[in-house]
Amino acid sequence: DKKVGTRNFVAIIPVSECANHLAYEISRQVNNVIPLLHNYPCSRTKTDDIIAYRTLIGWGLNPNIAAALIIGLGCDKFSAETIGKEIHKKSGKPVEIITIEKSSNFSNTVKDGMIKATELVQYVSEQKREPFGIDNLIIGIKCGGSSSLSGPLSNAIIGNVMDMFIDEGATVIFSETVELVGCEAKLINKAGNSCVSNKLLEIIK
Repeated sequence: DKKVGTRNFVAIIPVSECANHLAYEISRQVNNVIPLLHNYPCSRTKTDDIIAYRTLIGWGLNPNIAAALIIGLGCDKFSAETIGKEIHKKSGKPVEIITIEKSSNFSNTVKDGMIKATELVQYVSEQKREPFGIDNLIIGIKCGGSSSLSGPLSNAIIGNVMDMFIDEGATVIFSETVELVGCEAKLINKAGNSCVSNKLLEIIK
């Protein structure tokens, strides 16, 4: 999808929390894969369904994911096939799909998953790194546990470093808007226009 990553991970994505243990077991047996475990159950509200659907596909679309193995039980709210096809359609990345229903039992599913994950790792290992400009980077930052020093020291240092990345065209995303209280003046000065600064003030209020 034309986005640039700094890693080439093979992700194992369970479509519901019921498939977490499957994903974990496969990741223990195959090197260079990461299981993206989560707590999305099969029973959710409609709003939660939309968020879960977008998130599962979004993980597969992340530019640091080079290929994905999608795992389900077969009775999941979102089928592994649906999630896998959406990831492949939007990114062109190789995607493999397995379910307990088709593999007949837990042990067979782990074995099938190990074979498919190993094939994906082999594919990914053959890709070559290429140089790209910093303007391709999207960097996520978050306060990692507040102390009396995080505000005046570490957060300020990270902010200055991120300014350097932004000056080179990178995109930076940060969370925890409650911690913006008291920083309004500085952030408004950095806002690209009055629309952005007004939205920022609304959020902080």
